[in-house]
Formats: sequence, C-alpha cells, structure tokens
Amino acid sequence: IMLFGVRIMKKWIVFGLALFLVLCMATVGYSRDPKAAVKLLYEAWEKYGDEQITILREVIEKYPESGCAERARRDLANALYSLGRVDETIKERKSYIEKYPVSGEAQSAQSWIAQELFGRNRFEEALEESRRFLNMFPDCTPRSAGHTKWRIIECEFEKLSRITPEEAVDKYRQLANESDYYRSQALWKVALIYENSLKDPRKAIAAYRAYLDKFPEGGNVSEALWRMSENYREIDDVPGALGGFGLLARNYPGSRQAGDALMRLALTGEEFANRKQYDSALAVYQTFTELYPAQGWHTEGHGGYLGYGYDREILRRIANLHQIRKEFGKAIEICQQILSSDEEFLPGSFTHLDVRVDYVIDHLAVYRQLATMYSETGKSEKAKEVSRRLERLDGDIAKIKKKVTAKFGEKSATISFRKIDIENKKAVVDIAISYSPRLGCGYRVWLSKGLLGWSIDKSESTWQI
Repeated sequence: IMLFGVRIMKKWIVFGLALFLVLCMATVGYSRDPKAAVKLLYEAWEKYGDEQITILREVIEKYPESGCAERARRDLANALYSLGRVDETIKERKSYIEKYPVSGEAQSAQSWIAQELFGRNRFEEALEESRRFLNMFPDCTPRSAGHTKWRIIECEFEKLSRITPEEAVDKYRQLANESDYYRSQALWKVALIYENSLKDPRKAIAAYRAYLDKFPEGGNVSEALWRMSENYREIDDVPGALGGFGLLARNYPGSRQAGDALMRLALTGEEFANRKQYDSALAVYQTFTELYPAQGWHTEGHGGYLGYGYDREILRRIANLHQIRKEFGKAIEICQQILSSDEEFLPGSFTHLDVRVDYVIDHLAVYRQLATMYSETGKSEKAKEVSRRLERLDGDIAKIKKKVTAKFGEKSATISFRKIDIENKKAVVDIAISYSPRLGCGYRVWLSKGLLGWSIDKSESTWQI
C-alpha cells in the first residue's frame, strides 16, 4: 500500500510541476521581450482608435523580432478593421503572413482576406487570394479546403463568368466527391445549373433526384421537389409532375411551396378537363381534395392565389365533370355535399385577401347546377323547389348589397357574401373599400331581416392598409 501511495504521489508531483510551468508561461507571457515592449503592448490594449494604432505600430517598429511584435501585428489588423479601414487591414494581414508564414494565425489570416474580398464583391481579388490560400496551405483542414474551392467556383462561374456551365458542373461534382461539408450545396448547384443555365430539364430532374436521394432531410428538399416537378411539366411528363407535387403537399405541408403544389394540381386537372381527358382530370381533382388542408392557404407564390374554401371550387369542378359524363347521381351528391357544408366564416385574423372568397355566390352557382340536373333527370318538382330558393336568394342578395353600400359608400367597394340563412333571416358579409391603390379597409357586417326588410345589426373592422 505504501509503495502504491508513493507512485501516486510521484505522478501528482509531476503533474503539479507541469501545471506550474504552464501557468508561469501564461502569466509572464512576453518575459523574454524587452520590458518596454511589454509595457507598450499593455498600454495599447487600454486604448482605442488611432491612439491604439499608433502604439501598436511603435511596438512593431522598435521591437520587430519580439513576441510582442507578433501580437501587435494581429491587434493592429483588428484595430484597423474595427474602424472600417478594410484595405489597410488586408495590407497588415498580408504583412503578418509574410512575416510569420508557418504560424497558426497565418492560415486564418489568408482565409479571412479571401472571404472579406468576396463579401465585398471584389471577386477578381477574392479569386486570386483563394487560389493563394490553397497554394500556401495544401495541408489545411478538409473544411477549409472545401470552403475555399467553393468560393473559387463561385467567383469563376457565378460572378466572373470565367468558365462555362459544363465546366462549373464538373467542378461542383468534384467538390461534392472531395468535401463532406459542401456535398449537399455542390449537388444543389449542379441541379440549378442544368435547370437555369443549360435549360436541360431531363438532366435537372436527374440532378434533383440525386440530391433528394442523398439528402432526404436536407434544407432544400421541398424546393427540390417543386423544381423537379416543374421540370417534369416542362417535358410534358404529367405523372412525374403530379407525383412530385403530391409528395410535396403531402409530406411537407408546412413548406412555402405546399400551397403552390396544390395549385399546380388544380391547374393540371383543369388542363386535363380542357383536353376532355375527364378520367385524368377527376383523378387529379380527387388527389387535390385529399391533400387540401382544412384551414386552407393564403399564398401569392408560383401558382397564384389559393385561399380558404378553394376545395369547394374543386368539388364544383368534379361535379361539372360528372355532369358532362351524364353521371347525374354523382354530380347531384357532390352538389348536395357542397351545400350542406358549414358556410360560417372562419375565426381568427382577417386580411384583405379574405374578400376574394364569396361562399354565397358559389352556392348560387351550385343551386343553378342542381336545378339544371333535376330538370334533365325528370325531377321537375325538385327543380322547381331549387329555382324558388334561387329567386329568394337573388332577391335577398340585391337588397343586402343596396343596404350595405348605402351605409359604407358605393365607390370602390367590393362585397363578399359569407353566409345567408334564409330560414333564420340572418346574413354575414365582408366589404372592402379602396381609397387608392395603396389605401383601403375592410369590414365584416352582420344583418338580419325584419318586417321592414334587411337591416344592419353591427359591423366590425377587419383590416386596414
């Protein structure tokens, strides 16, 4: 036990001595330098601006071979940069690299110079300094090498147009093979070049697929699906486009492209219907209704406007297709489904986009469609019943419009009907008033029908721009 204890003590003594030496070196710092140099350096640390710069230059000039001078050069560059004197900073960092080429700070200084020039759009100089970095530090870390090569390609292709798109593709692919850190960005760039620069949708599709296969959780997955699907549309590969848009809307409903993808589905269904390819149109519309979220979207993206209640519009189109195919039973069932759905406005914040949704007017169109189909199928009594309801609705709509415009003014006013309840004699409408292209406001208005006709119960401001 005593021998064991002696061994342990010896180890602790050695460790203690080593720690003592490290602390001594840290506290003494520049003990071998002239005391005047150390004093000046400490004095510079307490100053700022031109006064600090003057002291640091004095340290460098008077004690050029000291450790204080090495630290002073670094501090001088930082001081100049803090004052916005970028060119002087670059000059000082280059001077430091020339003086201490094998120091650990030299590599960081050269990388900083290249990146700073790139960030300031001085691409010719950035390209030169990036190449110099790779020549000076061939054994740098893979991440530093990858970042520098990325910057070189960006300068050569994106900024200076020194290389062709095909050459850029080859260089990005080489970078993807060499660097784990830049593989996803490099593959993404390859796909973008095929799509935008080379205008080759088939190769772009393959490149986007390669990106998705290697990085299924990458930051550009939803964008890649969108772009890949658009390229499928470009080559008239409808199944490929529909598969991509559907996958995007289903798996990434929170992405900014999800609403656009559904809009593309709706537009594709419309294209099929116009070509009288009704089976394909119905299949696309059915996919839309399955993927459309209950809350809807507001988007002004690639596909245009897609807002609350758009699923009703698609259901109407489905009913129209069944009617064209003389499938009146299915068409009537869908129309009844639309009419029985909740017409109440959705709670929450309102924006000026809400006025584009007019549930009541949509329902009038459905009632007319029902009346037509009941007549065609010999159900005259039901056709008359629906027609009478239409007449009542048309009359009430005209009276409500007159009442609302009389209160809020007729100029540049748009009225959207949210709900009319004939049995309970209630109505809810939205009104949008435009004062100029950039000024306007909106109101939600509640009305009821009494012995003297329709009257306004209350109104509430919903938006203002």
